[in-house]
Formats: sequence, structure tokens, C-alpha cells
Amino acid sequence: MKAEQNELITRIGPGTPCGAVMRHYWQPVALVDEFNPALDPRMAIRPVKAVRILGQDLVLFRNAQGNYGLLDRDCPHRGADLAYGRNEGDGLRCPFHGWKFDVTGQCIETPAEPTGSTLCKRVRQRSYPITERSGILFGWFGPEGQTPPPLPGIDAFSAPATHTFAFKGLWHCNWLQAFEVGIDPAHASYLHRFFNDESLEASYGRQFRGASAGDVQGERWPMTRVMRELDQPEISFEPTDAGLRLTALRPINDALTHVRVTNSLFPHTFVIPLSETMTITQMHVPVDDTHTYWYSVFTSFDGPVDKEAMRNQRLPSVTLPDYIPKAGKHNHWGFNPRRAGGAHLFGHGRGRHQCARPVGLRKHGRDPGPHPRAPGHQRQGDHGQPAHFAQSHRHGASRWLAARLCTRRRGQPAHRPRHGGRHRAQRAMAAMVARGLRHQTQRRTVGCRPAGPCPHASGHPSRHERGMSFAERCGLHSRERQAACDQLIRQVEASGI
Repeated sequence: MKAEQNELITRIGPGTPCGAVMRHYWQPVALVDEFNPALDPRMAIRPVKAVRILGQDLVLFRNAQGNYGLLDRDCPHRGADLAYGRNEGDGLRCPFHGWKFDVTGQCIETPAEPTGSTLCKRVRQRSYPITERSGILFGWFGPEGQTPPPLPGIDAFSAPATHTFAFKGLWHCNWLQAFEVGIDPAHASYLHRFFNDESLEASYGRQFRGASAGDVQGERWPMTRVMRELDQPEISFEPTDAGLRLTALRPINDALTHVRVTNSLFPHTFVIPLSETMTITQMHVPVDDTHTYWYSVFTSFDGPVDKEAMRNQRLPSVTLPDYIPKAGKHNHWGFNPRRAGGAHLFGHGRGRHQCARPVGLRKHGRDPGPHPRAPGHQRQGDHGQPAHFAQSHRHGASRWLAARLCTRRRGQPAHRPRHGGRHRAQRAMAAMVARGLRHQTQRRTVGCRPAGPCPHASGHPSRHERGMSFAERCGLHSRERQAACDQLIRQVEASGI
């Protein structure tokens, strides 16, 4: 991808083409847990958070009635930072001249004005629609005055609160780099390779530690074994109404093939398996051009989620209140040479994707340096109904449980989409972005229904590629990827954003 193309797709601030597209979609802005006094004692006194998203600085607060407000941070009077304002229950009071704003952005007090002044009735701070779903607060940043579309009706947003758990973390890269590594099926066999298989009974909530769905000659294989022994997946993809579906095939023996399906949803969401009964729906919201927060919703298709266990497994890897990973460039991503070649392939810590940057993620702009502060972080002193889910459970099993780890027997009818490796999947992702940019005025949310059933792809080279050397195939893929990128640029420029 050319530098100017990368700039076009990854610059997301106000007035940018990609930023305009992103603002037509609901974006995660915070976890509901971030207002939990048990996790952040400051919230018991002052439920106010400074947040940064899509290159904009905002303030998020909760009033005495439990309603949330999402406002621009600069006061419309003199530009003072409302993140330092006083939460008085019915509104947020600016620290400069005391102007107070409710959760809708309406100014309700201008105390320094003469008695009888009606100035406050004519003052309004820009506010953004906000909704709560599955433990996440979502904001919509489209044109002021327009009605936001509904959130997509996927299982993660349709399940009752008892069956979902949400978590997040910060990455020092742009949104496309974060999204790309998530939909890549090949890296799991290396970045997440463990040489020791643990007890399946102790695998609850832990990625790659549970069992694959199905059995191999009566034996349940843990995913650590699948990823370790079957490290050369055959990857194929096909477009869907909502984005892409990627299929990774790992032949186990003459009778069985392990199938892993990743559903990619425009613009930056994917659905992957966590275990036999749970999926991960992960979104990658741009903080700015060089930082991204990932938000994961863990959805159970069995019983209620043990949220306390899930939370306690993940909290040790981050620093609250901003969910900054403890492993990073400042401490070599937790690298331990004694673990390399031992329990773990590369010797990194157990944090999720903590070594993403060293293995190929690039970022433009300056290096944040050691111990970076999270964007939007305040300085020291700052202060579905069950019945609907049952229907989703029944019908979603044929759609979203296809994203779980499963096996199929050789000889079953197989859909054969176009074959391609990781590079072709990357091109398809670029094409998906192109389609979304072109139709951004018509499609302001991902599809209202999930993707279809899992295609059991063959993964064999095309007739044109047979007999070609690996280098020749790579050259073909590189040229085709460039053509897809060029097409994306033409469509972006023709969209008139």
C-alpha cells in the first residue's frame, strides 16, 4: 500500500474522508465498568471521564438519575476544559465562570449574568447521542440533527446482560493495523503458541486454552494443540453483506479438518470463537491516528457469563482507569528469554497481543516513548429481552456459532470461494473498506442481520496458480492487492466526501 493510500484510510480526524465514514457508525466510548466505584473509587464522588475518540476531545459524565451525557470538552463560553468541571447531579458546571450543562448539552445556568438574564436558554454545547449495550457505552458522531441508525442486530448486542461481558485495552497503532491483526487467522499459531496443554476444566474464559468443538478419534483437542501442530492453515475468504468471512482450514488427518471462521463486519468489527460456547465480538475504535482502543464483548450461548471470573483474569494485564497494557515497549512487552522455546514460543508475557508491535505493526507519527499516557487521560487531581435472545440463540447458532472452532469430516459438501492467503485476505479487507466508503450515505451501520452459515472452503490454489512458484504467486498477490488499493482510492475520491 502506498503511503498516500495509507494516509487516506487511517487518518480519522474531523474533515478526513475515513473520519467522515467512521462518524456514521456507533463507536464505543467507554465501558460501563469505568463508572464502577469498585474499580475506580473516584466515580463514587465524581462520575466524570475525559475521553478522546476519532481525534476529538470529549467529556462523558453521569447525572444523579443515571443518565449519561457526552459533550465536547471545550466550554462554548471561553473554551475551558469541562473535564475538570463539577458534577452537581443535574449537570456539569464549568470551572471558569460556572456555566452548567445538562446531559443533552443545554446550558441551564449562567450564574455570573445579571438577574433575569435568559442567556442560558440560547446556549447549547454540542452533545452526541449515547446508548448502552452489553456493558459498553456507544456514541454516534454523525451530522448534528440527524437520527442515528440502530445498532446492528448481532448476537453480542441482542443477548441479555447476563450472557455478555465487555472489556477493553489500548494499542499504540492505527485502527486498520489493529483490525488487520485480529482477522488474520495465521498469527495465532505463532504469537499465541504454547508448548504445554493445560487442563480443559480450568480453561473458562481463557483464549486458546479451551477445547475445539468436536473430537478427534474420541479425544478432545485443546486449542493450544490445534494452533501448535496445525500451523499452516489454508485461508480463503468471501464477501458478505456486512463485510468479509474468512475461513482457515487445518487438516488434522485423512478424515478430519479443523475449521475456524472469522466474520468481519464493516467498518472495524470481527467475530471470532473463544470456546465451544462463547464468541468474541471485537471492535477497534480509533482514538486518533496512532492509537486504538479495542472493545471485546464475550457472548455466551450456554449459561450466564461469570463476569467476575472474566474480569479478574484480565485486570492484571492492564492499568486502571485507562486500561493501558502493563506490557509494552517500555518493558520489552514482558519478554522473558527463559520462556522462549519453553512454555511459550517467543517468551512474551501472557497479555493478549502485547507483542503486536514488535512482530510487524507499524505506525506513522512520532513514537510515544516509554510509559505513554492514554489519550484523553486526566492529569493527577482530576477528579433484548430473554425471549428475543432465545430466538437469536436458535437462529444465531446457524450463523454466528459458525464462527466457533469446529471440525468437519472430509467428503462433506463444501462451498469453494476464491482461494487466497493472508495477502489476499488483506486485499479483500481493503475492498470491503472501499465498498463501505462508496455507500457511506446509504449504509450507516453494519448489516442488521449477521452473516450466513460457515462456508467449508476447500482452500486449494486456483487453476491459474497451479504450477507457479511461491515467489510467482506472491508477486501475483502483491499486484492484485495493489490493484484493489488503487480501486479503493478511486472510489473514495469519487464518493465526494
